[in-house]
Amino acid sequence: MHRLRVVLIVTLGPVLAGAAELPPALRNIIPTPQQIEQTQGAFVLAADGAGVASLVTPQDPPPRVALAAAHLARRIEEMSGVALPVVTEGEHADGPALWFGAAARGRVDPEWNEDLTAAQRSQEYVIAPVADGRGYALVGREPLGTLYAAMTLLATLEVEGGSARFPNFTCHDWPD
Repeated sequence: MHRLRVVLIVTLGPVLAGAAELPPALRNIIPTPQQIEQTQGAFVLAADGAGVASLVTPQDPPPRVALAAAHLARRIEEMSGVALPVVTEGEHADGPALWFGAAARGRVDPEWNEDLTAAQRSQEYVIAPVADGRGYALVGREPLGTLYAAMTLLATLEVEGGSARFPNFTCHDWPD
């Protein structure tokens, strides 16, 4: 048992120390992203029992991108009781939105890490506010990365009653 504690301390110590430096709302992200920065305020997805934002996918999303949006919508509904619409780019009228995969690419311009292997590139993702300030982009270098971006965002959700939000932040992650 003592050896297990030593291994856990040596292995997890640096990870936990890095997480302790994050603002409280971002400490639930495991593993801690390579680059993450919180900014002021929060992005509201649902308020007072009503949806505020839509989840927007490309017209024909790859299965992992569709899964990312559907899973996030399902978890938000389970936690807050509010169903957010999952729509395609063509169906999105206007208003606040989370943009997934290729639907997000025109709204942010990620600087991908060119030093990664092919396996690492498949998992790389960016979460960032879109230029007009009325949404967030969850974009992976490949579809698996978009799914990981959704799981990261899920870890930051703050839910109370019929409201759901997450702190404003930017994140760029890839496996090390």
